[in-house]
Amino acid sequence: MNQFSSSPILGIQGDPEMTINKENKRSTALVIGISLLVMAVAAGIAFGAIHSTLIDISQAEQTMDNLRANLSQWYMEILFWVVIIITDLLVSWGIFHYFRNENMGFSAMTAGLRVIYTVILAAAVSQLVAVSSSVQGGNTQRVMLLLTRFDRIWSFGLIVFGIHLILLSVASFRYENKVLGILLLAAGVSYLLIHTMEGFLPRFSDFTGRLESILAIPMTLGEMVFALWMIIRGGKTKRKAVS
Repeated sequence: MNQFSSSPILGIQGDPEMTINKENKRSTALVIGISLLVMAVAAGIAFGAIHSTLIDISQAEQTMDNLRANLSQWYMEILFWVVIIITDLLVSWGIFHYFRNENMGFSAMTAGLRVIYTVILAAAVSQLVAVSSSVQGGNTQRVMLLLTRFDRIWSFGLIVFGIHLILLSVASFRYENKVLGILLLAAGVSYLLIHTMEGFLPRFSDFTGRLESILAIPMTLGEMVFALWMIIRGGKTKRKAVS
């Protein structure tokens, strides 16, 4: 260590490089937390407020009427999905940089899975973009096909997302907070279970729907608590790793 690194004359306490790294980690934590909150708001509008109101896969004609009458809302939904994709990439970048000093390989794997999920999500959203031209052309059958593809592609992506959350829970449990790690684990297992059942056990769709309504709270709670932790506590303190 440089002999002046703790000099009271220079007003420096400790290693300057460590101070800079801590500041960078704090900034990264804020990027993660704020991006997750923006993403949550965008998802609430895109899927909760618009998509769920306009789309009913079991009612093709009603769905077409809704889309024709509210095409501007449909474009707005797509815009919010783009916001979600961008913020997902920011979170992926942030997770890699936040945990890389603890375990470079594990942080790369965790962030990489989120990037893969985001690519799958983008492929799903491309189906929604194609819906616009099909609505204008009056092709009901194609519109419903594209909407079904969106659901299936996104659901498959959420299996990958569940695995990502499980890995993130391990990193959070070891390097951040045990309760945070447990909440992320519950969310990850819930996503993995629900969307694996949706994709590979369609005969149990009624049971899957009931199970999803039960697991909706842990699925939402995990990332929201993680976002708040990153904003309030992320990068401020370093906890000793749990073996």
